[in-house]
Formats: sequence, C-alpha cells, structure tokens
Amino acid sequence: MNIKKILLLFCFLGNACQSQSQKNDNIAQEKEDDIFKKDRVLVHKLLNSYQQGFQKGDLQRVEGDASRLYVFAEEIYHSHTAQSYLHLTYCNSPENAEKERKKQQKSLDAAKLPGYSTQTQIRSNVVFYVLGKDEKDVKAIEQHFLHFIPADNVVQFDFSHPNAQQMQSLVNSYGDVWLLGKPDWVTWQHEDLIQKRFYMSTHAGKASLTLVFCKTQADAQKIAEVNFPKNSETTQWGLNGAVVFLIQSNDKWLKDAIISHLAGEE
Repeated sequence: MNIKKILLLFCFLGNACQSQSQKNDNIAQEKEDDIFKKDRVLVHKLLNSYQQGFQKGDLQRVEGDASRLYVFAEEIYHSHTAQSYLHLTYCNSPENAEKERKKQQKSLDAAKLPGYSTQTQIRSNVVFYVLGKDEKDVKAIEQHFLHFIPADNVVQFDFSHPNAQQMQSLVNSYGDVWLLGKPDWVTWQHEDLIQKRFYMSTHAGKASLTLVFCKTQADAQKIAEVNFPKNSETTQWGLNGAVVFLIQSNDKWLKDAIISHLAGEE
C-alpha cells in the first residue's frame, strides 16, 4: 500500500470516528433535552394543581458555571399571596440532582434567611425549596411538590382481582409518578398462571416496576422464580398476596424503599 492510500485510509477512519462521536454527542443531548422537557411538564402540572396558585416565574438557563454543567435551568415562583417563594433547579440526572441539593442546602444553612424555609428536596430530577413568612403555607407547598400525583399520571388497574385495588393504592401513594409501558419479557414460562401483568417506570427513570397478578400467592411465587432475574444489588422481587412485583434500579436505597412500600411494610 503506497503512502497516498495510507493517508486516505487514515482520513477516512478519522472522519468515521468523528462522525460516530458526533452522533453519540447528539444522542446524549437529545436524551438530556427529553429529561428537561418531561420535568418541565411535571412541574407545570404541580404548579397548576396547587389550590392557592402561583404567579408565573422566569426560566433562567444556567450557563458558564463549570461546576454546575449538569444544571439545565432555574425558576422562581411566588404564591398569589406573595407569602411564599418556590425555587426550582432542573438537573440532568438523579445523581446530579442530589449533588445540587446538598450544595443548595449548605448555602441555605449558611445564609440564615429570615422567615421559614424547607429543607432542599428532590422531585424527579428537580431540586426545590420553599421560603416564606407563613410556616403553614411553606409546609403545604413543600408537601404538594413532594407527594401530589397529577390526575393523568394515576395508575389504574381496572379488572377484577382481590389485590387490584390494594396494589393500585400502593403504587399511586408512592412519592413519584409512574409511567406505564410494555413488559420487557417477550415470552413467559407458566403463562397460564398469569391473569394480568403491568410494566412501569418512574418519571425520572430511576426505577422500573413489573407487576404480575396471579390467582394464588403460590402461583405468583412460581412465576417469579422461573421468570425473574435473581435478587441482586439492582434487582429484587417481592410478594403481596397473589401479586408478585419486580423492582430494578441502580439505586439500592430506592429499590429497597419501593419493595418495602409495595409489600405493605410502611
């Protein structure tokens, strides 16, 4: 192979690598944009569903701060009575939201602001805290943003099963929004023992949940043992009556918390 051909080959390989790198960057950017859009939708639903109401806040993009590249934007809203202020910070992942939460809590503790304030909290990938003159108002806003589930995000199990209403209540009372999807498994062993199955994930994608409704608890356990992965740091299944549920999450604390909640141990 002569020098010219070798140079052309290197150019081709270089352009191919650059093209793949650019493609990967575009995919990563699209994923981050999607996270931001979903969190903005969730926040607007929470704002619009709060009975006392909020006045519109200004969205400010965070740029130029090398220590906070994981932050998309920040917003500040105030209640119609102007008694309380809600500060929101949109992050690109649960891990970075926790990092930002700790940083903001440290700043709040050092500032010693007058009036009342909540601890910094996280909903999905959004860090928030509330400041205000009225302690009751501040706490009410905090609880709404932590626990309220928008009506169109309520999971419903509309079929006849002894545990259907109980599991519906447990799923919807968990402090996050669940999005319904399709099960990962294409084929199941002992399919005849399954009455209904559901797959869902948290709004932030931090955990996935598979629910399988069977006729008896023994059937549910058999389904789990032959179809589900073995329990590990990131995967665990449990039983509640004739329902078996599988939790998958890289966050061990979150996985254990959901398992405990769905088992009715809280």
